Amino acid sequence: MPLGKQSKQMEADELLLLINGTQGGKKNAKKCQDHFKKLKDMYADVKWLRSKSGFDWDDKKNMVTASEESWKELNSENSQG
Repeated sequence: MPLGKQSKQMEADELLLLINGTQGGKKNAKKCQDHFKKLKDMYADVKWLRSKSGFDWDDKKNMVTASEESWKELNSENSQG
């Protein structure tokens, strides 16, 4: 194994040792990758919603907000195709 790859694997192993000491179930590389992919997908969804007219981000609620009309319009756009 090339030295750079070996070093990264050692860093990942050390990180897993630290993470497994935190709350939640036992972690491994696959679980961490799956979780990171879910976070990236959620970020993409929020970014896409915010780009739509009538949608915004509420800092106090930490969520996307929109009027009922904006949601209806978005639903009709998505159901057409």
